[in-house]
Amino acid sequence: MTYSVFEHSLPVATESDPLAEVAAIFDANIARYTAPASISTYRGAKGLVMSFLASDPRFAGKVIHVGQEFDQFFLVHLKNHMDFQPYSSSYRATVLSAVRGVLSYAVVNSFYGFRSFLDVVLDPTFRETNMRASFSENEFQQFDKALDAEIASVESKLMTGYVPSGKGVSPEFVGTRFAPGWSDDEDNLKWWFENKLDCKAFMDSKTMSHAQKKFYLAAKKHGGTRVLFLRWGAFLGLDAFVIMPFMFKLVTWTGLNATPAQSLKTNDYIKSHPLTGKPCIYYWKERGQGDTDLHEGLLTAHLEKINAEKQDVMPLEEKQSSHIEKIWSRVLDITKPIRSEPTEGEEDFLFIYMPTYGRASGKVRNLLQPNRYMYEWCRYMVGKYDLRDDRGGSLEINISRLRPSLVSKLMSADVDISVIQAILGHVDVITTMRYIDKHNFAPKARREIHKCLSDIRKNRDDQIRQPKQIAAEKTNDPSIIFTTATALCLDVFNPPARVRKAKGWVEGQACTNFNMCLRCSKVVILEEHLPRLFAMQRGYKFSLENGAGATTHRGVLIQNLSVLDGILGENSDFSNSVLSKANQQSKNLEVYMDPFLVRGKYE
Repeated sequence: MTYSVFEHSLPVATESDPLAEVAAIFDANIARYTAPASISTYRGAKGLVMSFLASDPRFAGKVIHVGQEFDQFFLVHLKNHMDFQPYSSSYRATVLSAVRGVLSYAVVNSFYGFRSFLDVVLDPTFRETNMRASFSENEFQQFDKALDAEIASVESKLMTGYVPSGKGVSPEFVGTRFAPGWSDDEDNLKWWFENKLDCKAFMDSKTMSHAQKKFYLAAKKHGGTRVLFLRWGAFLGLDAFVIMPFMFKLVTWTGLNATPAQSLKTNDYIKSHPLTGKPCIYYWKERGQGDTDLHEGLLTAHLEKINAEKQDVMPLEEKQSSHIEKIWSRVLDITKPIRSEPTEGEEDFLFIYMPTYGRASGKVRNLLQPNRYMYEWCRYMVGKYDLRDDRGGSLEINISRLRPSLVSKLMSADVDISVIQAILGHVDVITTMRYIDKHNFAPKARREIHKCLSDIRKNRDDQIRQPKQIAAEKTNDPSIIFTTATALCLDVFNPPARVRKAKGWVEGQACTNFNMCLRCSKVVILEEHLPRLFAMQRGYKFSLENGAGATTHRGVLIQNLSVLDGILGENSDFSNSVLSKANQQSKNLEVYMDPFLVRGKYE
């Protein structure tokens, strides 16, 4: 079918062709393009939308009319659906952008009287790898056991050094080369190492002797000289592979990102803080995205006197501190031979090593300085311990995966969110909740929050388009809405089923379960309610950060804060100027939190 902006013939959806109108607005848009890539993109988006409409319970089996069932909230519904499907971020962004274009074209041309739609914020695209994904429990246990084994191996071989094995046989030669098959046997390479190289490890360099070159070439069949020497316990001095397992083990207990872990100094672990008497770690991290100081007040003030550069503090639990102290002490012992007193202006890094080849050979370096050791060590660990992911493939190891893995373990153990906030180093609990949401640690809760926000958008839009009268006195008229302690309610006498099940609900009386308002499908939130919501948000955060997170109301608090973040946060439907003004007005409000926290039991 051919369409024009000025004249077009649009089909009507029927029982026999229930998606005809949706197909038509896509076809009208596709007809505008001649480039094969553009046509393919819109056709792909059309296919996904048609499949979604045919399978989603809200649309399946119905005749879908554009502007009615296919309404202004369709893009929101589609995004919520795609957020919980195994699509890549770039594919989600491409499809949603294409559908947005189709809806915009339908509005411009008033197809089927379609006048507007609620836009969505497209999530940033990223390379689809496991770089920052949490390990599963099985994957983490594998890696953690491998770390323990590697640390034990390193410590054992540091103590004993290489012990001659007496294995292998002397080689036969074909010309100047080893006879075929001789170097396939690793024991034969041990013979060469013990009898020709005097058990002295070396690395590739231009100054290798003839015997070293022969060994170097033969060792490639077995992973290279570094891998062989590590396996045999013939250490190349204190190179990065000796130090790396200790740093990774420390991160499993602290959740530090790579740069803060690499930046640790020898005096950053404090067994007993002079003000609190509790153990902690001082650490540095780049500012941004809400990740700022963990502690304010006394700790920070004392910290500034010690070292103006160390602005972040990680308080440690006793068990956590015990493990960290052991790692810290062992690293200091191992690196003592190459560690000298730092000169003025020089920083005494915890994790240091001494390369045995290359331009930096014989010089003490820290892991912050450019190198490929971390990448190479991760590959070495996967190969040595045959680490596998849950699908049977090689496990992808990256230090950034340990942070979300630690959070996942803490959440599984039902650890209070304020503890997780402290470990992640977030000044604001909202940032911690966004981190949890981003990594999809609680998918069921996340889906419920998205549903709540969709209901809030729809109710607000309906009230703006067709305002209902706000009750001035008690009435059962369904065309009149009510003011509540939170916002507006479409029907305070007839709440949803889950509110009716909650403790405190009395049939025939107005609902007073105010802690459930934000998650109720009948709540109406307009611009004039925003100051109170900002005040509520502060109250919830204060309660959560001062012990309420350890009470039975924890789930209600966290879910309500998540909804408030959706309304007032960076993805808000309200403009920045409106939000800024409302936030300023909220500072003159005091919200009494008890009714919101304890009235009614969430079920």
